[in-house]
Amino acid sequence: MKFNPGEPVGSFCSRLAAAYGLRSASYFAELFEFSFWGLLNGGPRDMRIFAEITGVPTTRLDVGVASVGRDVMINGHRFARRFVDPLRCRLCPQCVIDGMGPQHNPTRSYSKVEWALKSMRCCPIHDRELMTFKGRTWQDSADFAWVVRENLKLIERSTSQLRSSPFEPYVSLRLNEDLVSDAWLDALPLQTAIHFTETLGAVMRHGSEPDLETLTSSEWVDAGREGIAVTSAGLAAVKEVLHEIASRPMPRGRKSLTMVFGRLAAEVLEFENDPGYREVISIMREVVGE
Repeated sequence: MKFNPGEPVGSFCSRLAAAYGLRSASYFAELFEFSFWGLLNGGPRDMRIFAEITGVPTTRLDVGVASVGRDVMINGHRFARRFVDPLRCRLCPQCVIDGMGPQHNPTRSYSKVEWALKSMRCCPIHDRELMTFKGRTWQDSADFAWVVRENLKLIERSTSQLRSSPFEPYVSLRLNEDLVSDAWLDALPLQTAIHFTETLGAVMRHGSEPDLETLTSSEWVDAGREGIAVTSAGLAAVKEVLHEIASRPMPRGRKSLTMVFGRLAAEVLEFENDPGYREVISIMREVVGE
């Protein structure tokens, strides 16, 4: 069975278990005396045993989604748990259906690492809204072939369209490729780039105090579309938009970042100690001081 580029190792294990007719990836792991949970989190012993079973070197298997303390690592990129959905299975229904092939074999469909990110709300290949499933346990949710098997009729009936923007391919590219670029956005850690881009777009579309918690998937995709048009254009374009936000009428006196930039400032200040955010905060303070 092929281990696909961009496929989490847990998905590969799940499909292998299904191909052998076993009820779950956890049971498959038990038979071969390793831990499915350990495999999902890159446990050295579990990775070594699984590499021996599959013949795929551990250097190739060491990709995907893994918990690291309070954070989650996805292909070497660190994310706060707020930005990741590790306990639910998210998928593009059309990717799953196409992946089955002419024989309609569910074990050929595989998960993609970018689907774990909450900011990936639609598939940039098919313009389909991602579906979300939660199993009875975390093992079920992480067992991709089990999720597909249990929900195949729902997946096949799904017709929800959601037109993607340049934001989604950018996130996918950053996750799956070693992107070498001098662009301002590319130099930011991926969590910072995603968070700032989406929130900036939401503020541009909905005002300085958008209710981010109530935005629909479609509204978030539009926010990403607005935001990536600015942040991908470079620092000068970002400063120009920040100046526009800061130019709205405000009371006289000393102005804090949250007073000037509203929810945008609140969002970046919440993660001030995470890599990349202080650079963004510095830019915002520079704009306020000009």
